[in-house]
Amino acid sequence: LVMCPDRKLEWFKVHGYTTQQVQDITNIVMKRWETSYKSSEAIVVPPVAQKKSSQFVHRAEHITIHNVDSIQDYLSEPVVSTEVVIHSGGHMQSWTLAEKK
Repeated sequence: LVMCPDRKLEWFKVHGYTTQQVQDITNIVMKRWETSYKSSEAIVVPPVAQKKSSQFVHRAEHITIHNVDSIQDYLSEPVVSTEVVIHSGGHMQSWTLAEKK
């Protein structure tokens, strides 16, 4: 269910699962993804060196860019409608189309 783009974690929330239960499910899915499916590490980009021009200008310590197979990114994206999944040709085609965007 979690990997269905039209359900994800929302299905559990709508069907009365507690916040803790949803978090437990999230942890299980993320652990499984990391051990079985993850293709590569996220990229951590160091900040660009710049002159300090103002006491009000602050820079981030680093920026993390998740790869295409980031489960965190996938789960944080909103669910799509079931009609979109059907129109795409099913779940697999929906993922393929989303990956091309």
